[in-house]
Amino acid sequence: MDVFPSGEFPEGEIQQHKDDNLWRITSEEKRALERLEKPMYNSVRKCMKSILKPGMLMTDPCENTVPTVISENGVQAGIAFPTGCSLNWVAAHWTPNTGDEKK
Repeated sequence: MDVFPSGEFPEGEIQQHKDDNLWRITSEEKRALERLEKPMYNSVRKCMKSILKPGMLMTDPCENTVPTVISENGVQAGIAFPTGCSLNWVAAHWTPNTGDEKK
């Protein structure tokens, strides 16, 4: 059964963080960190939009994006985890492992 056939999803209930987690909204330091992260997010998004093509393996863009972004911007904050991706419409956000052939 398609609950939202038009693809328009209603906004759900929005609740503020409570007690110990309130700092996520009120902390100037947290907001400053988010401002630092935004340019990198925008850079990766722009890069991905230019290389994503139908039929590609899901791992190809991940393996190709990090070197591209580093060559353009240098390493500004280090590299933490391997770049990953997921299918949002799959339960638990299915993520490919090295060697998976998912397109």
